[in-house]
Amino acid sequence: MAEVDNFANIIVPVPVPELFTYSVPDKLKGRVHVGSQVVVSFGDRKFHTGIVESFSPTVPPRLADNGVEIKDIEDVTCDRPVVTAEQLRLWAWMADYYLCNIGDVYKAAVPVRMRMESETVVELADDPAQEPKELTAFEKYADVYAQNSDLVGWISIPGTRIDYPVMQTKDNPNFYLKHAFDKSYSSYGVPYMQENCDIGISDNLVLYG
Repeated sequence: MAEVDNFANIIVPVPVPELFTYSVPDKLKGRVHVGSQVVVSFGDRKFHTGIVESFSPTVPPRLADNGVEIKDIEDVTCDRPVVTAEQLRLWAWMADYYLCNIGDVYKAAVPVRMRMESETVVELADDPAQEPKELTAFEKYADVYAQNSDLVGWISIPGTRIDYPVMQTKDNPNFYLKHAFDKSYSSYGVPYMQENCDIGISDNLVLYG
């Protein structure tokens, strides 16, 4: 069966249990396949190479309903897939078995030299005393927030495998106890914040998960 390649669901090497949807521009139609490695923009200033996991004929409802703008794939690194369908199924099994994100499996499975990640570019300012502007937390996780507006933060502990989004649903406090980032049922859940905490006001924040 021919692939309907209007929109591609892509594994991006970031610690989020979620695929990211991008539009396949006309110039790349016929060149992008399941298993292809593509270049995508992530956030305002970063680029990653990701792996196409599947295609969709239309924008997924969870994105369309929230009015999320779908970005185009920037380019494809090779006209032939670099990962087979069997390998993708193995990655999904590993992510489930080892309780990690499929983006982490991608980072472990693909050699560093095959994974492009844009670096920060520092340019000379007119005023030598002016320091480069750092990304705000919102700018850093803008693409993740666009996938699910319940995101309120991120928890990462160096030296451990803890590197996850933090969710909050004040009208349904324990929703993410048994739901994944994409709101599908999951017995593992996602870290979430107590409903009466306000990240901009509260001195103490209570997290679960």
